[in-house]
Amino acid sequence: MQINVQRQFTISHPSPPLEATQYVRDINKSLSHVSFIKNLRLEGDLVTADLAVDVPFLGEQLLDFASRLEPHPDGANLIGLEQSGRAWAMVSGQARVSSAPQGSSIEYALHITVFIALPSSEKWGGKAFEKMAQATAEKAIERLTLEFPRGIAAGIES
Repeated sequence: MQINVQRQFTISHPSPPLEATQYVRDINKSLSHVSFIKNLRLEGDLVTADLAVDVPFLGEQLLDFASRLEPHPDGANLIGLEQSGRAWAMVSGQARVSSAPQGSSIEYALHITVFIALPSSEKWGGKAFEKMAQATAEKAIERLTLEFPRGIAAGIES
């Protein structure tokens, strides 16, 4: 099963663009309050963490992800890297900072792809289960991504 979710957000930052740009590049600060990102680690430009996803009938799963951080003049890109195994995620995004009347504006584009291997479903019941699990998981991941701007904003306030 593969699920893709893309979201775009605009978040206000009270500081000038230079400070807001430093904030989005500081992964430990900017992503530390995002509730579905667990065990966040940064080694050089490699970001690793677990994506906490509530998978139907299986409960909460921690899906490994690894991304490369690429700073650019007005923000940063997060480039998702492929993993292996039965369940993992690819997390990518772009953060662009611009001036705003009161501080800065951060435009985020978030793209999450979740890969979960389900048991083979040759029979009708198995195929129905697979479709139901996929639809439920898609809704759960879409709801989960709506928490992203709250977590980013909480990091700004801390």
